[in-house]
Amino acid sequence: MVPAVDASAAVAAGSAAVESAAHFRHDQVLADIARFAGSSLDLEEVLERIVERAAALTGADRSSIWLLDRAGRKLLPSALFGMDRQFTDDWKGRPLDVAAEPLSRDVIENSVPVVVEDAQADPRTDKASVEFFGDKSILVVPMARRGRVIGTLYVNHVQRAYAFTAEDVDTAVVIASQAAVAIDNARLYGEARQLADQLRRSFRHAGEALAAAVDVQRNLELLVQLAMETVGADGGTLELLAEDGRGTETVAGAGAPTRDGWHRARFPLAAEGGALRALELWREAPDFDDQERSLLAAFAGHARSAIEHARLYASLHEERERARQAEKTQEDFVSMVSHELRTPLALIKGYVSTLLRPPVPLSPERTHRFVEGIETAASRLQRLIDDLLSAARLENDPFEGTPRPVEARALVQRAVSAAGMLANGREISVELPDTELWFLGDQDQLGQVLENLIVNALKYAPGDTPVHVRAKVVDERTRLSVRDAGPGIPQDSIERIFEKFFRVTGDAERNGVQQGLGLGLYICRRIVEAHGGSIWAENVPGGGSAFHVELATRS
Repeated sequence: MVPAVDASAAVAAGSAAVESAAHFRHDQVLADIARFAGSSLDLEEVLERIVERAAALTGADRSSIWLLDRAGRKLLPSALFGMDRQFTDDWKGRPLDVAAEPLSRDVIENSVPVVVEDAQADPRTDKASVEFFGDKSILVVPMARRGRVIGTLYVNHVQRAYAFTAEDVDTAVVIASQAAVAIDNARLYGEARQLADQLRRSFRHAGEALAAAVDVQRNLELLVQLAMETVGADGGTLELLAEDGRGTETVAGAGAPTRDGWHRARFPLAAEGGALRALELWREAPDFDDQERSLLAAFAGHARSAIEHARLYASLHEERERARQAEKTQEDFVSMVSHELRTPLALIKGYVSTLLRPPVPLSPERTHRFVEGIETAASRLQRLIDDLLSAARLENDPFEGTPRPVEARALVQRAVSAAGMLANGREISVELPDTELWFLGDQDQLGQVLENLIVNALKYAPGDTPVHVRAKVVDERTRLSVRDAGPGIPQDSIERIFEKFFRVTGDAERNGVQQGLGLGLYICRRIVEAHGGSIWAENVPGGGSAFHVELATRS
């Protein structure tokens, strides 16, 4: 009997392993759907990928998404999988009446899934449609958003009749929730882009109108030419006090250059702040008389007005450029933060909408997995928000509290211990001096810097390589170093990695590293500089990179 028991146990263990692997693949696909549902991809492309995954996860032959129009009377075919491409492209332009679709009508009115195991026998199906498409079994689930059904997700079996399981229904409900999130995101994104485009066009037209209103440099040159014509001068210039306050510089000129022995007339202009400018004319003969000088004085007044106009124009132009740059920075920031927040929010919303749907009970195991997914996504949200708050606080007050003595060796050991919780068994080697190293500062902030550098090294280094942390004295300064054996830092990025919101692209994606907002190293730099120290990075010969922090050593 013992061998039989052992065989049964082996079969059971094998079945459990297969089921566990299937659940893992299933959840991976759902997570994949959540990611691209929350991305900024084109809505049509996102929905096409969703119906493809829906068919794969439920073993169906076809799957489709139908969206309600604003009036709630028409169903618009928006994504179809499992049918001829030319047919589906043509069909997308043919909305259907909700009243003529009993299955969709029931789902929309009652906001619950509808299961049809025998499409030919079920009284709610359109028999002509079933005959045309060859449907055997049909599952229809609602896509709801903000308490309102916005469409339906169809899953069709054509080859044979199929008895949908509770897990099939659960899966379709989750997919429909993610599709609703994608549609909502796309609509919000489209509205935001439309508003941004309108603002950008308005700003550009205003700038073009300002630039076209007057050519200041041309006006200055015309003033010199008119002054020359009025008194018959051979040449002239308009001069401004140089930016360094030493001498003058010519901003406009016309005619022949002056020569020795020619007669000159110069009219200083008092500018704001006491800066001197001058309109100067010259001619070979005769000298300028009093009447001509009076006329030139009037032109000098016009020149003064034009110069002030030039200053105002330059100021407005600079302000416009600053506003344009600020607008771009804000757009980039909003786009990046929206992108980083969208994925965890999409996961949370998809899971929660499923958990809160009472007509569709979930198994305890599925509920537990959903709750774990919510917790993971919420933790990522918390990290992103903490980084944003830290960066904002450091902008205004980079150093908090009173500096106190901090011992470097103890600081390193605490940071290594904290980062080690995320190491997943990775080795973190530590090299410390025999004697104590002291400096003044905030222990918590400096510990945050060191922990951030160690965690980054763990992210980017290959899984079978250690991370090295070292403390030593260099030229009477304490240097803390973190080195990894990762891909290194692109040379064109190494000087910018401490900038606010700067992120190195390429390596993170290739290594499967989830990037943040580009604030971690910026926060490190602000903290270190507030302590009077310095921080920099370098690539290590043979591979990897090293980050160094130096602080003044105290006895």
